[in-house]
Amino acid sequence: MSGRTETDRHLEHIAWIALVVCIAAVPLAIAKLPTSDLPITYTVFAFLQSVVLAAGVAISLGFWAAALLKRQTTLVLTGPLIAFGGFTVWAAIATAAGYEPLRSLFGRSTSALSLWHITVYAGLMFLVTQLVDSRARMHTLSRVVLGSASAVALIALAQQVFGLDIFGLPVESWIVDRGYSTIGNSDHLGTFLVLPAILGAFLSFAEDTANRRIVALGCTAVVLAALTGTLTRGAWIATLVGGVLAAIVLWKGRPATATRSWSLVVAGTCLAAASLALIATSGSELASRFTATPSLASEADSALGAVNAATSDRVNLWRASLRIVSERPFTGTGPAAYELGWYPNAIDPTSGGGAGSLAEDPHSLVMYV
Repeated sequence: MSGRTETDRHLEHIAWIALVVCIAAVPLAIAKLPTSDLPITYTVFAFLQSVVLAAGVAISLGFWAAALLKRQTTLVLTGPLIAFGGFTVWAAIATAAGYEPLRSLFGRSTSALSLWHITVYAGLMFLVTQLVDSRARMHTLSRVVLGSASAVALIALAQQVFGLDIFGLPVESWIVDRGYSTIGNSDHLGTFLVLPAILGAFLSFAEDTANRRIVALGCTAVVLAALTGTLTRGAWIATLVGGVLAAIVLWKGRPATATRSWSLVVAGTCLAAASLALIATSGSELASRFTATPSLASEADSALGAVNAATSDRVNLWRASLRIVSERPFTGTGPAAYELGWYPNAIDPTSGGGAGSLAEDPHSLVMYV
């Protein structure tokens, strides 16, 4: 960090404010207002969120570049930033060599994994690396992420618990029951809420006043309840693993606030939030997440078939993904073009991960990358 004051770093400070606003706004950007009959854009969720993210990153990056020219800040390069830059270059090569380069470049309006998106994510990571240069800013960023996610989670809980869909979109009842909030998909919503839940647990100990720790714990409980209510198995596992790792870090760090009594309060609140969410869930809906559909169950005539049936055709998706890798080990299908490689390599072309349609992703980030 430099010894300059905020007055000397006014351009850099504007870049920081733009970044914070962008991160707070993106999850809440939706093209359908509760008071409107029709959405602003055809794609209600991913498209507008992508536009808001790109605009926020561009504005913040512009002010940061101006601050650099004015010598109000310096360039910071880290191993993770360089690695992500290399990944972006690799994605560009994969786009050029992909099945449909133009599609991989821009993606679909319902997707956020094209080369254009990956480049924006690289810009976001670059800005976080440059601008989060103090403990205070790290705390601010964590609070913004938790606060924005809490708003998303509250909308999800209204859908999950009360069946209240404030957006009035023509979606199936089970999607409302599991919650889609401003994210548009129950599985994506559950995955999105994992990081805020873990950050909230940390803030429940790291905040500097008792009132702030209580607020952080309340937000964590809301996020965790909504996450549990999505019935997203992968998000459950990720939260459990992340929670264990967070507990280990806190135990080793031994912050002064991590007293036995407060630790029990935090653990009990998180457990209660998840338990109440499960109690409020329909028994049949919960059971469906752990039982195979009739079509998959009929194929469970082996140990592998049984695992595939229990995971909603995930094993077949991953096997098809490995076939794609064997054919195109260095470039794959290209970003946002998974189904173009999946169909000719599908184990069962009639089922896209249990959805009975084309598989748009392998339901595994490792396999997708």
